[in-house]
Amino acid sequence: MVLTHNMTAMNAQRQYKVITNDRVKNSEKLSSGYKINRAADDAAGLTISEKMRSQIRGLTQASDNAQDGVSFIQIADGALTEVHTMLDRMVELTVKASNGTNTTADRDAIQKEITQLTNEINRVHQSSEFNTIPTFCDNAHSPEENFNVGPSAKLKINDYNIELEYVGNDGTGLPAAVTATQDGAATSYDLDFANYIVAAAQNAVSRLADTYPGLFNASSNVKIGLNIANIDGSSGTLASAALSMSWNSVSSQMEYKLNIDSSDYNASNYTSKKEDLAATIAHEMTHVLMYDTLTSKMIGNDKFPKWFVEGAAQTASGDGGWVHLNGSSSDASIKSFMSQIGSNPYGAGYLATMSLGAEIAKAQGYSNTDTGKNIRDGLNKLFDEMTKQSLAGNPIDPDAAINTVTNGAYKTFAEFQNKFKSGNQTLVNDIKNILTATGSGAGSLLDGSSLSDSQATVFNPASFSTSSSLYAVDKDHKSVTTAFGAGLIPGAKMAGMGSGRPYDNGDDLILQVGAANSPYQQILLKRFNMSADSIFNYEEVDCSTQEKAQDSMQVVNDAIARVSKVRSYYGAVQNRLEHTIANLDNIVENTTAAESQIRDTDMASEMVKLSKNNILTQVGESMIAQANSQPQGVLSLLQG
Repeated sequence: MVLTHNMTAMNAQRQYKVITNDRVKNSEKLSSGYKINRAADDAAGLTISEKMRSQIRGLTQASDNAQDGVSFIQIADGALTEVHTMLDRMVELTVKASNGTNTTADRDAIQKEITQLTNEINRVHQSSEFNTIPTFCDNAHSPEENFNVGPSAKLKINDYNIELEYVGNDGTGLPAAVTATQDGAATSYDLDFANYIVAAAQNAVSRLADTYPGLFNASSNVKIGLNIANIDGSSGTLASAALSMSWNSVSSQMEYKLNIDSSDYNASNYTSKKEDLAATIAHEMTHVLMYDTLTSKMIGNDKFPKWFVEGAAQTASGDGGWVHLNGSSSDASIKSFMSQIGSNPYGAGYLATMSLGAEIAKAQGYSNTDTGKNIRDGLNKLFDEMTKQSLAGNPIDPDAAINTVTNGAYKTFAEFQNKFKSGNQTLVNDIKNILTATGSGAGSLLDGSSLSDSQATVFNPASFSTSSSLYAVDKDHKSVTTAFGAGLIPGAKMAGMGSGRPYDNGDDLILQVGAANSPYQQILLKRFNMSADSIFNYEEVDCSTQEKAQDSMQVVNDAIARVSKVRSYYGAVQNRLEHTIANLDNIVENTTAAESQIRDTDMASEMVKLSKNNILTQVGESMIAQANSQPQGVLSLLQG
């Protein structure tokens, strides 16, 4: 018998300590309800559980986000319900005014009510809000657009999009290209079709060089790849021009690409669409030139106003059907259209840019009898002034340029824009001259003959007689990367600088309906310009005469169709969001159940363990007592 080391007692004590620790853990799990209270309880299980918890909380908020989207839609739809009601009343009024039994006084009374209804439509457009966010917006989508529900944007037919990821310069101007490399496999294409695209682009650049030589004073030794492929199906994005950039301390590399949607333009149909395709290419090439030469004012927050960016491109492609005026339009109609410079950059912006060119021509003393020639020279003077600023090592200052070229008549772009928007009579007269000179023609400044030349004459000649090696399209490569010397600094990604609206239009809302930054966990919610001008497509509802009232009936009915189209879009998105909410709630419920299996305590099982450990604790205490009594035997021997 050993007295110094009572091994029996030590063993009983160790077992008792283990059971006591287990019992503490049993109590902790039962009192907290969790089987994992610390990482040591289950390291792998904790990792999985925390990941699920993050997903659950994110998806729960995503469901709330989707519900907010539904609420936004309900406010918009409610507002448009009233607009529909007002339009229905306007149908009654136009039908009534079309009756021959009405006097002039009767029609005047009818017109007053129509005017009040029109004002109320504008008030609804301006005042409808959700969480202080306007549900409608002047610069948002037109109800005339060909929009669909889905993750990708659908653009109006005959509108085109350019998406650019570009850079600003450091004040030294763009350096000359030093190398050129071609990347990407050649695109599969019909040779005649591809050759036509190449020729149309080179012809456009050549004519742009004649029209705006001031845009060619910076880098121009670049080539553009050609990608003929299905972009988004028929009648979506028809074409786009894309630039992207990478850089290091030695050089900057710019990748150029011209995309043509083969679902819209292809070998079997392009011969019947040549003039549209050539006009599109001219529009896009104008954007490319402005980005390449006037880079710092085409990106970021301190950039050209959109009306000027799009208006300048429209001067090449022509008004494209955006201008709903003619030489006999009244001053009131022209001023009404001018007021839309913010919401209609392709139509009102085109006229604003043209009238700006006319104002510069007057200030510079140009007296050519050709209205188009004066405007071309005036705009080129502005481009040239800004390009010279850059090449002289100065930051581009458009306001200083416009002040210089107009001899102080317009000190800033904002001053010109405000005068144009308010219907300044001098600018109204400019527009009348432009509309008269254009007549039924395309209004393109690329044609040296006349603004009145048709789109077919300008863009579909028997053959392209001029071409340029500058900004040439390389049909054998999808993209071409050109390396420039150092000196450029990174800028911001730009989208939607073509004559269409991109997916990420700043006036749209992106609903975050998932717990990750992924396009598949975001839903686009479009906003629309639902002003009276927009829903009436810039046409007048005029009941002053029987004939005008009869014409106005169709104007109002078309407006009803446009509002119905927008409401149908909102209804479809609301239905989609309700399914999204149901799916998110289902995922949250089932993920919570899965996380519970990992994290939560099985109360019945843990109670059994606690009961077992309680018994073992009592037994351990008894065993320790008995082991501690063994040394008494030694004492008995000593006493004997």
